[in-house]
Amino acid sequence: MSSRSNQEIASELLIADPERLEAGLVALDSDLRLDDDVEIDVLLRDSLGYPVAVLFCGDDVAGELARMAGVAEGLRRGRYLLNRLYHNKGLDPSLRPRFVLLGARFPDSAPRVLDMMTGVEVQAVEYRVVQSSVGRPVLDLSVFHRAGGTVMPSYSRPSSRSTSSRSTSSRRTRPLSSPLPRPARAQRDALADEVEALSGVELESKPTTRPEPARPAKRAAPPAAAATPAEDELELVEDTEPRVSGADQAQALFLRARDSIRALSTHVAESQEQGVTRFTVEGKPLATLQLDTKGLRIGVGSEKKLATVTEEEAFNERLNAIFTLYFEQLGPDRLSA
Repeated sequence: MSSRSNQEIASELLIADPERLEAGLVALDSDLRLDDDVEIDVLLRDSLGYPVAVLFCGDDVAGELARMAGVAEGLRRGRYLLNRLYHNKGLDPSLRPRFVLLGARFPDSAPRVLDMMTGVEVQAVEYRVVQSSVGRPVLDLSVFHRAGGTVMPSYSRPSSRSTSSRSTSSRRTRPLSSPLPRPARAQRDALADEVEALSGVELESKPTTRPEPARPAKRAAPPAAAATPAEDELELVEDTEPRVSGADQAQALFLRARDSIRALSTHVAESQEQGVTRFTVEGKPLATLQLDTKGLRIGVGSEKKLATVTEEEAFNERLNAIFTLYFEQLGPDRLSA
């Protein structure tokens, strides 16, 4: 079987089941040409609406950096058309894209090269097409390296991304350029009014006459006038602070749990069905992960009821329970009594 045919089959299998890569991914298109020089092998979107560009690559990982830059720029230029085409499928093309490089085998220098990418999340995933027991092709994936932005996911803000969180857009930060000088201008105008008022008092009265008692009240007005823009400014600054949504946190926890369980051993098998990721060891259940609109739920062993995890402490407890089950009961290298 040729390398090209492997790529074609892998592309078809990925489109048919994009959650092989990550829970919540939805396939949008393949062989999508953005201009004469830029083409996306497979376009996906994650559970938060971020574009996920899948690119098949060879040994020249350094050359893929330029290709990813071209794809990012092509997505930016074509964001209005992409929004028209795929908005009803949940894609938000105004968000920063994530990248997945699929290669048969990456060289040892690939992590150093990929770490040069900043601002976007890049995953290098090794793939191979194998035959199942009934003769059907199966796409086998293994994460080689993750670099760049915030993990998103699950989404991670998107990355995080890591994480994996969404970046503040330029249209939200732009208003800050005008309100910042406003307090200084207001104070200058108020000071000019005060000087003019005091000058008028001296001209209209005799040298021995003191200013009218009501004048200090007018003198106190400038700070109040300057206070309103300051409050407006604070509201604008607060509005531009990045926020981590519950969906971002849930996806980040999902990716951490999935990668930690995968790293336990090569004996851990993984399968996905209808948004549920299951891990087994020699056919025995090890863990279950489910990421949906309610957040991340984790099951240990054969538990039927999955526990919802929102805090770091609960997440670590469930993960430790999975590790304990593997090393003490299920794993081939389990601890002897």
